[in-house]
Amino acid sequence: MARLVDAVAGLGVAVGAADIAMANLFLGVPISQVLEPTTTPAVVVQAWSDVMGKTSKLRDCDSLAVLLALATIANVLARGGSQLSLAVASRGWNLQRSTSEAALRLSGVEFNLGRRLLADRARRVAGRALLVEALATSSQVVVRAHSRDVQQRLFGMRATAYLLLARGEVAESRLPLLEASCSAFAQSRRLGDRSAQHSEHAIEALLRRNHLRPAESLLVEAETLLQVVGVGTRQLAEHAGDIASCRGQRFVAAGHHEQALDAYRRATAAYGAALSLPRREDDKADEELRAKRGYARLRAHHVSARLLVDVPNEELDGIIDDVECSEADPRTGLTPLPEALLCRAERYRAQGDLELAIRDLLRAIDVSPAESRHPEVIEFLTRAQSELSECQSERADRSLLAESFSSAG
Repeated sequence: MARLVDAVAGLGVAVGAADIAMANLFLGVPISQVLEPTTTPAVVVQAWSDVMGKTSKLRDCDSLAVLLALATIANVLARGGSQLSLAVASRGWNLQRSTSEAALRLSGVEFNLGRRLLADRARRVAGRALLVEALATSSQVVVRAHSRDVQQRLFGMRATAYLLLARGEVAESRLPLLEASCSAFAQSRRLGDRSAQHSEHAIEALLRRNHLRPAESLLVEAETLLQVVGVGTRQLAEHAGDIASCRGQRFVAAGHHEQALDAYRRATAAYGAALSLPRREDDKADEELRAKRGYARLRAHHVSARLLVDVPNEELDGIIDDVECSEADPRTGLTPLPEALLCRAERYRAQGDLELAIRDLLRAIDVSPAESRHPEVIEFLTRAQSELSECQSERADRSLLAESFSSAG
C-alpha cells in the first residue's frame, strides 16, 4: 500500500489518513489487503464490485479516496492470471473488459482532479501531473470493449487533456500536444460529438496550431466546425473573431487589402458579439475581448489607410478605448496603445489640432517601454519623437506667425 500512496503523492497530491480510510470503505477491505499477492481472487473481485456499486451512488466521484480505490483495483486487475480470470468470469464478467473499465474510470477521476487543480496556481504542477497520468492510464483502455458513447467521451477527455497541457507549455513543445489533441477531437467527432463545448475546445486547438505553424487547412477546418455549431456561446463568438483576424493577417501578407479589411471588420463584429453574450467561468473577461477587438480595429484602420478609406475620429477613439485593456507583447514590451495614440495624433495633426496631437504623442511615448532595446520599440519611439518634434515646431511657428500678425496690426 505504501508504494501506491507514494506513487499518488509523487504526483504532488497529499494523501491523508482520511483519504485512505474512505478508500478502504469503498473497497470493503483495506487497500493493503487487496494489493497483497496472497489475497484470493474472490476478495479482489468483491472489492471491484463494491467500488463500482458504491461510487456509482456518489454525486461527485472525483475525490482522492475514489482515485486510491480505483488505482488499487486497476493495479491488481492488470496483473491478470488464470485464477483471477475465473473469479471474474464467475460474476458473468470478462477480465479484459473489467481491467479496461477500471482504467477508464481511473483515468476519468485523474483527469477531473487534474483539471480542477490546474485552475489553482498553487497546485498547478500537481494538476499537470494528474493530467499526464490520466493520459497514460487511458492508453490502457481497450477502446473497442466499450460502447460508442463511452468511446466518444474517452477521446474527448484525451483531447481536452492534451489541450490543457499545451496551454502551459513553451512554444517548442506545444505542437505535438496540439496535434494529438486535434486527432483525438476528430475521433470524438466521428463518434458523434457535435456539442458546443467540443467545438470550443477543438477550434481552440486548431487556432493554437495555426499560431505556431500557419496553415490554410487549419483555418478551413476551424471555420467548418464553427459553421456547424454556430456562435451561441461567448467562446465560440471569440473563436469566430480569431479566425477572421487570422484571415486578415494572411490577406495583408498576400497584398489582398480589400479582403483583409473585410476580415478585420468581421473580427471586430465577432468580438463585439462575444462581449454581448453571458460570461461563464472559463470564458475570457470583457477586458481581454475588448483588447482583441481593439487590435482588429487598429489593423482595419491601417488597411483602410492603404486603401484611402476614410475612418471617422470616433472609430479611433473607440480603438484607443479598447486597446487600453491590452497586455504588453512579451517580446517587445509594447502594447497596441502607443501605436493607436500615434495614429490618432497623426489624424489630429492633419486636421490642424496640434494641441490634441501633442497630447496623444506625449502619452504614446510615456506608455512605451523606453528602457527596451528591442528594434520595434526603438523604431516606434523614433517615429513618435520625430512626429512630436514636428508638431511642436509647427505649433511654435504658428505662435510666431500669430504674434507677427498681431504686431503688424
